[in-house]
Amino acid sequence: MTVMSKLSDRIRKTRLAAPKPIGFTAAAASAPARTMLIIVRLSSRDVGKTEDAAEKGPDAIIVENPNISKFKSAAGKSGEALCGAAIDNADREAVVSMAEAGADFVEIDFESGLAEAMLEENLGYVLAIGLEAKDSELRLIGDLPIDALIVPPPKGKLTLGDALSLRRIATLARTPLFIEANSDIDVSALQALRSAGVVGVIVDESAIGKLARLRKTIESLPSREPKREDHREVSLPMGVRASTDGGREDEEDDEDEGDYE
Repeated sequence: MTVMSKLSDRIRKTRLAAPKPIGFTAAAASAPARTMLIIVRLSSRDVGKTEDAAEKGPDAIIVENPNISKFKSAAGKSGEALCGAAIDNADREAVVSMAEAGADFVEIDFESGLAEAMLEENLGYVLAIGLEAKDSELRLIGDLPIDALIVPPPKGKLTLGDALSLRRIATLARTPLFIEANSDIDVSALQALRSAGVVGVIVDESAIGKLARLRKTIESLPSREPKREDHREVSLPMGVRASTDGGREDEEDDEDEGDYE
């Protein structure tokens, strides 16, 4: 039986459509739903800022190539935030070391990470991948024990083409996306990213003091609506419909005549 990682569980909760509260009392008591995660990325030299970042309420913190002892100390001060490590040229030994130091998940690069790096269980995995990944690769990635994919951010404002590119990756890989964003991103941009398959935004250490604003922006997003089956019917042109119905009536007449013989 596969055990769900802590990161996977948090992602799952953001993707659930929150039921609408009934009555004024329920509405007043209901906390704003968080339909996207906030992840803070720290460089190895800023690992000491983990506690400060955690106090601002992010869902997760990623430290890049951290020193083992410093990371262990930082992981113990991450509070409710999950603590992850981004590992260059990751191998199994490095992943085990980070897990033993308290990592809840690790970030591995698609091009440089070794296959053996993903053999450890009871640990979350995030894979950094480029937008140029082939369809066949993405389909196979969907079979790996990966909680999320980190994709490059758009060069400017999210265009329709950018959104479709993100949706292609999320759909073929059957995996939610994380993407870098500015802490002052607006509601419309966040909603567009969420619609494209993004469930988490990554900000750097310069945004630590602005996380409250980002959190409020995410909480102001409209709730996810449950997926509905598409029952749209195809409407035939009048002439085609008439000829089709006429043919059906002829067939029924023939059947009736056969029945009476």
